[in-house]
Amino acid sequence: MVLQQLHSYFDNSSVRTERMKAVCKELDIAYKKLVRHSFTRWLSHDAVVRCVKDQLPALCRLFTHEESKHDSSAQGLLKCVSEYYFIASIMLFTEILPKFARLSRIFQTASLDFSIVDEEVQTLTEYLMSLLKVLFIS
Repeated sequence: MVLQQLHSYFDNSSVRTERMKAVCKELDIAYKKLVRHSFTRWLSHDAVVRCVKDQLPALCRLFTHEESKHDSSAQGLLKCVSEYYFIASIMLFTEILPKFARLSRIFQTASLDFSIVDEEVQTLTEYLMSLLKVLFIS
């Protein structure tokens, strides 16, 4: 939901987009357009999440500035993107989603080799189990 709101905030306004570009330049962060993710094309989530992670400091600065101008959308988005759970989720998803994307791309190949699929599924399962141990048992 927040990712959709972020996309809409910039997609609906070239002025906001230009301000975001300026903030990115100021912070020496590469500007990337926040693409719209799709629920049916979940591979798009990887690109969106990486983009948000890479530009999070610029997003926070921009929303703080716009909030001071009484922009209620910026105020709501600032509250969302600066919450611990949002930041932790973005960080976690930037680790996990590329691995799922890799597996998904293997399934999309013209000549599907199930031995490779089996190996990738085992690797992904082991990775996720180790991640669970680190996150919840440590």
